[in-house]
Amino acid sequence: MPCVRNALQLVLDLGPRTRCRSPRRGPSSIEKRGPHPIVARPFSTVTEDPPGIPQAATKERGNVLSAETRSEVPSPPSVAKKSDRGREAAAREATRRPDVVVDVHFEDGLLFVSVSNIGDEPALRLSCRFDNELRGLGGTKNLAELPLFRNIEFLAPGKEIRTLLDSSSAFFGRDEPTKLAVTISYHDAAGREHETTIHHDLAIYRELAYVPKGVQRDA
Repeated sequence: MPCVRNALQLVLDLGPRTRCRSPRRGPSSIEKRGPHPIVARPFSTVTEDPPGIPQAATKERGNVLSAETRSEVPSPPSVAKKSDRGREAAAREATRRPDVVVDVHFEDGLLFVSVSNIGDEPALRLSCRFDNELRGLGGTKNLAELPLFRNIEFLAPGKEIRTLLDSSSAFFGRDEPTKLAVTISYHDAAGREHETTIHHDLAIYRELAYVPKGVQRDA
């Protein structure tokens, strides 16, 4: 009996020390599930760069290609037409304004002076200042003092007002000054003031040939 007890005690003492432990499976362990071994590798989310091209450069090139692709996509025709029409309307609106001129006309041996609005909007509170006297009607009247040139409250677009200056023969026969400058001041409907200076040289009408009215013209 003492021998049996000694043998049993030896088994109990050696049991925990000889316990088999299964080896831990690491990321590079080999699992045998058939005739060919399967290698289990750790999973990685890092994308490898193409050979010779850094990842940052590849990403930047992709952004450039995306931008180029977006720029090549044409706008719908309806949107493009509406945008063009809007820009054209804004440009027309920006250029709409009154435009007043004082001009000299030669007709059938007679000289006329006119005030006209060649703009798209009415001219308000219009006045003209001549640098010299403009004597006409046989030298008896200074046209620069006419109410026509002193104040016009309203001059519609396309409207022209003219007055007789003199006959060309009478005007040039008196040796009247031929060069004159007219400064025109007026306002638009928005209250903005405009000012223009126009220079004339009436000497260009001095030797113009004409056929008097009532004289039959040759066919």
